[in-house]
Amino acid sequence: MKSLQELRQLGVWVVYRISIGCIAGAALGAVLWVAFRATDGQAQRFSGMLTPAIALLAVAVALAQWWTARQKLQLDLFNRRFSVYEATIYAVGTVARRGSISRKELEEFIAATRGTKFLFDDAVEFYVNKITIHLDQVSKAAAVIESSHAGEDHPASLLLQLSHYRNWLGNEWEKGAVDAAFAKYMRLPS
Repeated sequence: MKSLQELRQLGVWVVYRISIGCIAGAALGAVLWVAFRATDGQAQRFSGMLTPAIALLAVAVALAQWWTARQKLQLDLFNRRFSVYEATIYAVGTVARRGSISRKELEEFIAATRGTKFLFDDAVEFYVNKITIHLDQVSKAAAVIESSHAGEDHPASLLLQLSHYRNWLGNEWEKGAVDAAFAKYMRLPS
């Protein structure tokens, strides 16, 4: 799902990190070279510049560590959101293709989408909860139909209910509503 723009941004970030490391290493090397090769008079003049140079180097390292930690946090958040998205796509797609979902698959979906309220806004949380309710109803109705004897008539209300929930999930699949609901969260950090 990485776009070319996102890959370029990632490449720029990597080059930036390598550049900071090279500059910091070169600065430290120059400081050490001058410190060990300088005469007494040069060492005295240079010692006044050494402390600020080390402080600037420490600031550069701290900024690089902050940037890395920030990017890691954003990437971890993206990965967690993406796993909820994948579980939702899989579950809705399963009903759209097969017309039912097993109890085990429903439980896996519920486990994968646990914590949605902490990862997304209220609209996405509401949408995932609505999908969960529809999946649960499809699973229950399909289990009742599967457990009945062959040739047995099922109540019209059960068949109508199953049809309603299947159609809703199928329509969500066909019109790409799941992708649209999650779209603003499916971008890698820049």
